Amino acid sequence: MPGLRRLLPLLLLLLAALCPPARSLRHGPSKIAVVGGGIGGSAAAYFLRQKFGGSVQLHVLEKAALGGRLHTLDVEGASYEAGGSVIHPLNLHMKHFVKELGLSVASPQGSLAGVYNGEEFVFEESSWSFINLLKLLWHYGLNPLRMSMWVEDILDKFMRIYRYQMHDYAFSSNERLLHALGGDDFTRLLNQSIDEAMQRAGFSQKFINQVVCPAMRVNYGQGVTINGFVGAVSLAGVQSGLWSVKGGNKLVCSGLIDSSKAEVIPGTVVAIEPKTRHTRGGLTTQRHKRVNPSAVALWDARDRRDSLPARVRVTELLSAGDPVQLYEVTYNTSSGLTGDTYDIVVIAAPLGRKMANITFRNFDPPIPEFPNPYHQTVTTLVHGRLNTSFFGYQDPQAFHLGAIFTTDNPKLFISSLGVVTPVGDAGTGGKLPLPSVVWKVFSNEELTKEQLSLLFSSYDSVKVKPWLAYPQYSAPEKFPPLVLHEQLYYLNGLERAASAMEMSAIAARNAALLAFHRWHGHSASVDQEDLHEKLKTEL
Repeated sequence: MPGLRRLLPLLLLLLAALCPPARSLRHGPSKIAVVGGGIGGSAAAYFLRQKFGGSVQLHVLEKAALGGRLHTLDVEGASYEAGGSVIHPLNLHMKHFVKELGLSVASPQGSLAGVYNGEEFVFEESSWSFINLLKLLWHYGLNPLRMSMWVEDILDKFMRIYRYQMHDYAFSSNERLLHALGGDDFTRLLNQSIDEAMQRAGFSQKFINQVVCPAMRVNYGQGVTINGFVGAVSLAGVQSGLWSVKGGNKLVCSGLIDSSKAEVIPGTVVAIEPKTRHTRGGLTTQRHKRVNPSAVALWDARDRRDSLPARVRVTELLSAGDPVQLYEVTYNTSSGLTGDTYDIVVIAAPLGRKMANITFRNFDPPIPEFPNPYHQTVTTLVHGRLNTSFFGYQDPQAFHLGAIFTTDNPKLFISSLGVVTPVGDAGTGGKLPLPSVVWKVFSNEELTKEQLSLLFSSYDSVKVKPWLAYPQYSAPEKFPPLVLHEQLYYLNGLERAASAMEMSAIAARNAALLAFHRWHGHSASVDQEDLHEKLKTEL
């Protein structure tokens, strides 16, 4: 039997080549790139590290400061939120991040608010909650109570995402994700405006114009033509219990990237191109596929009599390795144009000519265009005295509002304005604003000096930050693909449903789970139907 003993190693080698290991045993990627260092990119780095472990090399490519649309501006030595400002109490990912990173929560108490239609205030809050209740009932009947119940029903369905993600389920498209949460109800919300959705639900037009529309304008700079889903998210954003991160919400981004142990590379990504590389020693990398049957024919009768030449031939055959899909990412740094190759790329920055203007080279089929425009919102921080006569108050002492929302009126050049405090400080708690405080003004265009003079009787300093802040919403919404290529993912498509810090975190975790499952072939964890019912039965 000595001949059989000599042949045994060769037989085992051929068996391993002909029968590849289970996909679930595939080695993890060696290098992953995340494009963008905002809340989406930093959360993606955090979740990718959780799923792929400590051995993978993570790069976060960011062209500006970490934080993206989470940003603060300094006014006379103090910092104020200029981008994403408030977080909902049911935003569980953001709550987890803050706890995990050891950050502190600031819970400002809002100022008294009024709704201005361009000529007069159609509603003004009182410091007495009982009087406010009577005012709401007088003006709008039971519409405010019904709105709270309507929004709560939508939020209850949306909260299912946390359970799905806790059980490691992922979705390969934004449509599938949202349908798994709210079924046809969510699809209908995306295909109609918030105006249409609420009219069909029985809300009065007066309530929609004077309460719902101002909420859309302050949160998204747009009116009631936005889709019903983002409209519901916007209405949830005017509920009580909102909070922020002490020191600035952008601290979450830098904290998540530190926690992920990712390397931040300051650079602007200009191009991504697929590349193919052959591995060496396919058996040792576990990235080889089944050996071509014609190659096995090399092992002929002559080789069987002498196992050494056959073993050498098979080893030579396998050492060429199998093609591995990589992505060459080219980016511009202060030192010039450079780049690197990655197994997985996650794009966490809005694609478009005015945003992350990336050229996708030599993809087959080509990566589609991303024409969906983003809406400009300008944040203006003004330290000064409000001109109360602009709002119909000739006596400044009689003016007690610290937040002014607006209805849809083409004559109005602002969406909202309100008193703000430095990041981490308590709010005004309903007290009268001081004569000279810092006001935050939202508008669609930069305010002219004439407009500033209309709003303020005097001011000491002005800081301006224009944003391409969120998508220009219009129903029906169409989502860009989440999977752009085999291992190339795009987070920001979920913003077409609604743009918020928590939505970015949800998209980030979904992309990390999806990348992990697709890499290892875990199809049972992707795009499962009736998850809500399935998980019920597991209890």
